[in-house]
Amino acid sequence: MRERLIKVVSLNPREWEHLPQLLKSKKELFKGKFLLLPAPDPARQQLLEREGIGYIIGNGECFKPQRQGGAQPTERSERGERGEKIPDWCHWEVVDRIVRSGQEIITDKSLILTQRVNGGARIVVGGSVIALEEFEGELIGNGPFLIVCKPKGSIIFGGEEIEPNGRTIVVLENGKRILL
Repeated sequence: MRERLIKVVSLNPREWEHLPQLLKSKKELFKGKFLLLPAPDPARQQLLEREGIGYIIGNGECFKPQRQGGAQPTERSERGERGEKIPDWCHWEVVDRIVRSGQEIITDKSLILTQRVNGGARIVVGGSVIALEEFEGELIGNGPFLIVCKPKGSIIFGGEEIEPNGRTIVVLENGKRILL
């Protein structure tokens, strides 16, 4: 197993309008990083592929440019190196929007929440969770790890209730808890 760190760049709506000019003037800022596309967008995808910029779409699809010459899309494989089925929790979904009160997200996959989760929202995840902004909703998860920044809501992970304290919580599969 190899561990890799990837860098993802997210643009605000105003920046998306000027993407071609942004790529011309600041293309070096995007090299070696992935641009986060909230939804499939064929025109922007073609532009990014032409410019050799990698991207990740919120549904998990991605494009990674080759190091030398052209580029080719990469797809998630449902089989590992030895042919074994890869469990759903190994696949990640990215939710790049505020999850509002009354909304519910249920998935067998792992989840990255890039924006805040309001009180009254409910998240049920079969895999790991990374919440990058304030989390005030209800979370039920059961993966190898959990990272929640600014937790204030109800969290049950691996069958145990996690007491929110406003500090970043990291919980590992063996039940070890780390507060940052």
